[in-house]
Amino acid sequence: MNRTFERLWVGLWYVVYVAVRVVLRLLIGKEKRNRAIMISNFHFTRFHSVKYGSILPSYEYVVSRVVKKAMKKGGTFIDVGANRGYFTLMAYQIIRNRAQGQIVAVEADPVVFSELKKNLPQDNRIIAVNKAVYTVDDQPITFYVGGGERVAGSVHPTEIHFKHHLTGETVTVMAIRLDTLIKRLRIEEVNLIKMDIEGAEYPVLIDATLDISNVKNMVIEVHYPYASWESIKIMRSLVERGFMATPLYPDANVWRWYFLAYKGETPW
Repeated sequence: MNRTFERLWVGLWYVVYVAVRVVLRLLIGKEKRNRAIMISNFHFTRFHSVKYGSILPSYEYVVSRVVKKAMKKGGTFIDVGANRGYFTLMAYQIIRNRAQGQIVAVEADPVVFSELKKNLPQDNRIIAVNKAVYTVDDQPITFYVGGGERVAGSVHPTEIHFKHHLTGETVTVMAIRLDTLIKRLRIEEVNLIKMDIEGAEYPVLIDATLDISNVKNMVIEVHYPYASWESIKIMRSLVERGFMATPLYPDANVWRWYFLAYKGETPW
């Protein structure tokens, strides 16, 4: 897809997005407007899906595609870095009428977590966890709060996060290892882990003691440039654990990209 066309297309929808925000502010007020936009995930960046061949808007198109494919037969989905629950709810809609299915939504930011809880349906198959997935268990660690609508917060921010995406505010959160989370919830097999933890994927996934042998598929948003040594070490670590590794539309010009790790049939 031509990059000039992509920029024009996204720019057009940015104008529409701003206009909608202004109109909603006048009609229902700032707080209700922000909540409506949050729940609907209406944002001009969704139109970046045009570079993947989709003119229609799609929030994080590659992640959406993997979630729908990997969860079509049910199973367990762990949303690490769930934010307000977009992919948690997507997976729930897939498994809700199936006999087997479980959703675990993990969000570190306590303010965002409270909003996540409000967005989730009352179903005992959905478990919400207010902890930061990291390399230690049950220890307090510093969480750097993200800017804007508290997105891009992290316990292991990158240089770009510090320059462009953080407010300067910090909060203390409790940490948990990914394998500990799975063991404590007594999950025998994980169909899919979606991971979007803003730089912390690096220390978490290269940890030699991490046991994810019962995980079938992972889709990871990597917050380091493609072909950087951090990205290479993340991919190598998962390959050494028996996963096949597939970068999804890598772009050397951007600082984050998607990576699919899978065992068996490709969830694509």
